[in-house]
Amino acid sequence: RGYIDKPIGDFRRGGEYSLFTLKSNASSKNVSSKIISRTNFYKFGVLICFEDIFPYLSREFVLAGANFLVNITNDAWFGNTAASRQHLQSSVFRAIENRVPVIRAANTGVSGFVDSTGKIISTVEVEGEEIFVTGVQTDSVNIYAGRSFYTVYGDVFVYFCGLMLLLLMIVEGASQKKERKP
Repeated sequence: RGYIDKPIGDFRRGGEYSLFTLKSNASSKNVSSKIISRTNFYKFGVLICFEDIFPYLSREFVLAGANFLVNITNDAWFGNTAASRQHLQSSVFRAIENRVPVIRAANTGVSGFVDSTGKIISTVEVEGEEIFVTGVQTDSVNIYAGRSFYTVYGDVFVYFCGLMLLLLMIVEGASQKKERKP
């Protein structure tokens, strides 16, 4: 018997983009050395495993109000290959597209922080290795107040480029047809 004849679970696609809230307490001294405390509340969306390769998922979380994204992933099936670093690049793209920081927690892949410009701020690193290591990392991320073009308009730029390419092909085809006529 090489199979399981029982259902594993009742799984189905979700219908909403749930956000989580993070409370942040900060204090600083003003010019008169008086301590000023403030509490901020930030919202974040969670991308599980390879969901970070789909731009529309990240966009929907940001449209719903996420200030940053968290990607929790199991990269063990990549083994000790470049694929874990390539998977990290998906988070870089999502950060750039939506101008939001991305925090990654990978069980065997690259865990770390990506800022809203796509710069990898820090990673969990042990003796120069980032894959198959045990450790923790903390860092600060800056929250971007605005919305990016992609967040607001989605794939409209891609559609525009496709339309322009189609028009160029039609114009080129018509001009070649004119040149062939005697």
